Amino acid sequence: AIVISRFGQHADVETQNGDVLRCNIRRTVSNLVCGDEVLFRRAKVSEGDLAGVIEATQERRSQLTRPDFYDGVKVIAANIDQI
Repeated sequence: AIVISRFGQHADVETQNGDVLRCNIRRTVSNLVCGDEVLFRRAKVSEGDLAGVIEATQERRSQLTRPDFYDGVKVIAANIDQI
């Protein structure tokens, strides 16, 4: 699945069959950005609008970054084919 938007500790992921699911992000998953490929688990029972949990991220093929005063460089998007 691919992250298509991020909202704090939640993210929308698009599955391979085109479904868009709102998922909670595990605290062990850090620096999640749009375009990241993730492994997620569907919730047994949908709680509100949450339909799953993001468990891990796959390795990035590419990343778009910008300078950040505190961290040096901040990733803003991943796995981009063209700009």
